Formats: sequence, structure tokens, C-alpha cells
Amino acid sequence: MNARKKIPCGPQDPSDVEQAAAHVDYECEALGNTQREIRSWTDFAPSEEESVKRAAVYVAWLVHLRCLITFFRTEQGFGDEVLACHFMDDPARWAKDHESELRLSDAEKERVNRMDHLMAHITYNRLKEASDFGPLDHQIAVKRLQIFYGTLPARYKPRFPALAGLVK
Repeated sequence: MNARKKIPCGPQDPSDVEQAAAHVDYECEALGNTQREIRSWTDFAPSEEESVKRAAVYVAWLVHLRCLITFFRTEQGFGDEVLACHFMDDPARWAKDHESELRLSDAEKERVNRMDHLMAHITYNRLKEASDFGPLDHQIAVKRLQIFYGTLPARYKPRFPALAGLVK
């Protein structure tokens, strides 16, 4: 198996970055919407159909959360990932200056690894264990989104209305 070459943050085609903004903002909007839906549940699902719908919303929330956590990597692993640094005037400098803030703690890495495992594998443990993902996991992305939005060049801020609402 070949190891992928890590590609450090660097300038991207400006028109590609401009187009990618809408996709990133969609992920922010979807994260906020699914989180609000989950928080609205005050009791157990009243029917099997509702239980299936809730499970789908929950998995969607995990997927959007995972996408946004990945957005804050400072290197591309596949060569085509849209990263937060790409929206900055000096992507390499921004990645270096914010590396310690963006780096996942050991506890956060463990949570993200559990998300990956839950979403991408059928496991015996998943059949036995209740999931415990929630607001603290949501904050893994939100605290980094706040850093991103706070340092985002003014010319890009109008491209991120959902993000602006999420980090208020």
C-alpha cells in the first residue's frame, strides 16, 4: 500500500477557492441545522419510523461535523481537499501561525477516530454500545470555525452567511 504524500497549505486557484466557499458554507449550515434538530428531541422516538429518521439526522450531523473537522487540517492527504488555509492571503503562514490552535488534542483525536469508525464500519461494538457523541464533539469544529471566521479576509466573509450565524 502506498502512503499518500502530504501536501502543505499553499495558494490555490482563486476561482476554485471562490467556488469552494459555497460548499464549505453549506457544511456549516447543515451542521447547524442537524445540531438544532437533535437538540429539539426531548424524548424517545415515538415510533419506528421516527427512530429511523432520527438515526439518519444523527449520522448526517456526524458526517458534516467530520467534514468540517477535516477542513482544518494543514496538509492535503489526497491533493484535492479544500482547507481553511486556502481562504487566507498567505495559506502557509496562516497554517503555521494557527497550527497549535487547529491541532486536535489527544482526546479530540480519539473522538474523531471513533466518529470515523462508527460511520465507516459495521462493528460488534456498535451493536452493543450507545453512542455518546454530542455538544462537546460539536465544539471540536465550532471552536476552529471561530478561529477561521475571525481571521478570514473581509473579501470572503460575505461568502459564509451560515458560518457567520453558527459562530455568533
